[in-house]
Order: sequence, then C-alpha cells, then structure tokens
Amino acid sequence: SGSGTRRGARGSSRRGTRGSAAPAAAAAVPTRQDTPGLRRDEGIDHASVHTTPHHHHHHHHLHPQPFHVAATALPGGGEGAYGCGLTGNLDVIACRAELLFHRGDYEAAYALTRPVLCCGRDPYALQLLPVHLAAATQLAAYGSEARSDLFLLGHRLTEEHPELAVSWYAVGCYYLAARQPEAARRYLGKATQLQKGFAPAWLAYGHAFSAQDERDQAMSAYRTAARLFPGLHNPHLGLGAEYCATANLPLAERALLAAYDICPNDPAVCHELGVLMYKCGQTAAAAMWLDRALQLLPGGRPTVHWEATLVALGHCMRKLCRFNVAAECYSAALALAPASPGTLAALGYVAQLAGDPRVAVEHYHAALALRPDDPFATDMLRLALQEFAEAAAAAEAAEGKEVEAAAAAAVAAKTMNPAAPPVPAVGTAAAPASGAV
Repeated sequence: SGSGTRRGARGSSRRGTRGSAAPAAAAAVPTRQDTPGLRRDEGIDHASVHTTPHHHHHHHHLHPQPFHVAATALPGGGEGAYGCGLTGNLDVIACRAELLFHRGDYEAAYALTRPVLCCGRDPYALQLLPVHLAAATQLAAYGSEARSDLFLLGHRLTEEHPELAVSWYAVGCYYLAARQPEAARRYLGKATQLQKGFAPAWLAYGHAFSAQDERDQAMSAYRTAARLFPGLHNPHLGLGAEYCATANLPLAERALLAAYDICPNDPAVCHELGVLMYKCGQTAAAAMWLDRALQLLPGGRPTVHWEATLVALGHCMRKLCRFNVAAECYSAALALAPASPGTLAALGYVAQLAGDPRVAVEHYHAALALRPDDPFATDMLRLALQEFAEAAAAAEAAEGKEVEAAAAAAVAAKTMNPAAPPVPAVGTAAAPASGAV
C-alpha cells in the first residue's frame, strides 16, 4: 500500500521565494479544457506561460481521467456501492479507499474503511489498515473524532500484535495527528525496522521529520522510500516539497515532475507544482496548476484540507491583478477555515489594492484580533487608515466645491437675467394714465 499520511501544504503555499530560472514544469501546464474551474472571461493567457520545448513530448500524453471514470474502472466499480458480485470484498474496498485517498477525499475513504475495522466486522483486515490509518490521520489533524479511533486502534494492535509494523505505524499516526512529531518518529522508526518494505511507515517517518523542519532527515526517509518503492509517487512528492521549502528549485522541479509522471491525477502533486511555479515567478502557470488541483478533487468541492490551495490561488490571482477572483478565493478559504488571520489579511490587502480602503480596514482589524502581533496587517492597517482619511477628505472637498460651483452658477444666472416687471393678470384693464380724457 502507498497510503502515507499526506503533509499539509499551508507552509509551502505561503512562502514567496523567487527562483531565477523558469522551470520546465510550466511546459506541462494543463489546457483550458482540463481546467473548467476558471471562467472563460477570467481565463489565463497561455502565451504568457513560459515553456520548455524538450518537455512537451514528455507530458503531452498525461491527461487525467474524470473521477467517476477512474472509479468505475476499478474492480467492483459501477452503479452499486462495491459493484455487482463483489459487495463487501475487502480487497475491492481497499482499492476504492486508496483511490479516494489519493484523490483527496479523505472523508469518503475513512467512511469506507471504518465500518469494517471499527464496527466489528473484521478489525484485523490488514489490507485496509494502512489507508484507514492515513485517512484518519488527515481527519484527526483538523479536530475530527477520528483521533479517538486512532488511539483505540493503535492501543489494541500493539497489545495483540506487537510484531506487526502496522501496529506501531498506527501509534505513530496518532502522535502525528496529535502534533507530537518527536514521539511519532520513535514509533514510526520502529515500524520501519520491523518491516523494511512497509511503504506507509517510511512516508510518515519523513513527514514526522518535516514537521520539525529537519529537512535532511526527511529527505533521507523519502529517498529510502523512493528506492524501495519505485512505483510510488508519494516519495517524489515529499522530496519535491522539501526541496521547494529549502529553495532548491531545480531539484524540486525534477522530483515533482517525477511524481506527476507516475500519478498525474493526485491534486497534491498539482498543488506543489503550483507552489513551485509561484516561487519561480511563473504566476500564470502557478494559477493553472492550483486550479487543476481543485478540479481534481471529487466533485470539484474543496474541503478544509485544501484551504491552502485556495489561498495560494488567491495569491496568484492578486498578482495577476484579478482582484475580484482573488477575493472569491480568499472568501472560499475563509468559509473552510474562518479563524485564519493570514487569509483575512490577504483579503484586506486585495480590497486595498482594488481601491476600497474601508473594507480593507475591516479585514485588517479582524486579522489583528486573531493575531495581534502580525506585522503585515499592522503596517497595512496604518496605510489603509491613511488612504481612507485622504479619500474622505477628498470627497468632502469635492462636495464643497460642488456646492460652491452651484452657488456661483446661481449668482451668475441671476446677474445675466435680471427680474422683469410683473406681468398683469389676464382679463384686467390697465389703470388710465394721469390726465387722460
């Protein structure tokens, strides 16, 4: 199984490091037909995307299948829950859960495996345990009740089957979800020692090192996984994310393109390629990769796990001066994670760039209420208040000038047209002149 706990992408999507060279990943930017999420009037000019000719032949054949096509292509796929004749087959359930996990639908993968493992049907279904634990780790990291399931499952497995690597992998996943990477490393390391060929443990081992910013150890774990499991794209994805975090952009490009060649339908790969393009200054290419990542999600509906992708896409749209689209991306991200001061500050910034300092001030205040020591929000709030005051003064001066102009026009009209004698009413005779006979 290749289901490792997937790393959060928030940190990499917020960094703004620039590279000097335009990476070849821009040549693999998906076409308009592959990214229906961007409206036609808000599309990206592909002529502005730098390409590298020698990569065109390498990526022209990579076209992702729609989710429903890929799902029904599996054994047991089709109209029914598990397919005709294979209802409840554990291998089929594991295969479908793997597909859902790699497409970013962690809730559906967890809902597929939990009835088997946690409801008494087959609590020791080894083919389901890796993907179940990986999906539970993703959900537990965001406050889901899956953390208690992780604890109970890990406790039971280590008591009854301490000789299995998956037992200690379960404990390591629990500590990863509890944001205790040092403890997770201890148990995941034991899992890799018990079974050298257990891919999920190696991937989670690298994630635990990465959570503590220990880049060399994380890359060592990912390299080991890539060497032991050449058919998995996850080790290359982890390596690319680490290289990107250390600003080694050429190696990041190589690793991420290797992951894309193996699994072009993984939204996490497209997300990291978008981050790489952003750091290299290829904003249009970055927007296309990030939009593709969102479109690869089942139903095109992002969950809280993909909030960072929406924020990164908003940054790209802001740099492309599409402020309305950027504001929509930030608002969608806030709907998934409301208590995000960085997103609130970004929403205020794009409102300020669009010429609405009043709205910008409101968002900066909301961001500072959550994180009072945010230097960016503090500085931009001061500038927004100054702009708001200047705009109010200018509006007041303009209004005063309009009043003065109207008064001057009235005086001029009165001077040019003096009042005439009153006209007698119709039907009345004029008084005779004095001395008339």
